[in-house]
Amino acid sequence: MCEQVASQRGLSRRVMVVDDSAMLRELLSNSLTAFGYEVVARAADGQEAVELFSKLRPDAVLLDIKMPNFDGWYALQRILELDPNTIVIMLTAEKESEVRELCSKRGAKGFLHKPFVMDRLHEEIRMLMGVANIAKANGEVSDEYYQYWVKPKVSFPHKVDGED
Repeated sequence: MCEQVASQRGLSRRVMVVDDSAMLRELLSNSLTAFGYEVVARAADGQEAVELFSKLRPDAVLLDIKMPNFDGWYALQRILELDPNTIVIMLTAEKESEVRELCSKRGAKGFLHKPFVMDRLHEEIRMLMGVANIAKANGEVSDEYYQYWVKPKVSFPHKVDGED
């Protein structure tokens, strides 16, 4: 029933993961799946990302910036040319503050520094995809929709050094 509500409203949680690290692609995919997202594709570089995006049209793309062949900047531009409403979250290990601003100027809707906690990724993607919070507050969606699509599916306990 929840899936029917989402599909009737044209809402989805389809994500593509793009990173040159196979291990990180796997980790991100598994985490997103645990959080209730459908990972529709994985790509190792910008060219593969654009090819898969044009066929599958996911709602969101997690996109590494530095990759061999065609990088994340290339993929970002091409993906937004195909669909300017796509939620693109850029991922990078670079520490320069200008990178975040450049991502925003080029059309990315989110940005995360690697390494990051998976809960932070979930917060970012849920916030960007979750206009449903506003719809819920306005009474535009049912409680059933809200429970299924907006509330987190998994939480990981955080242990701070020195705590038992």
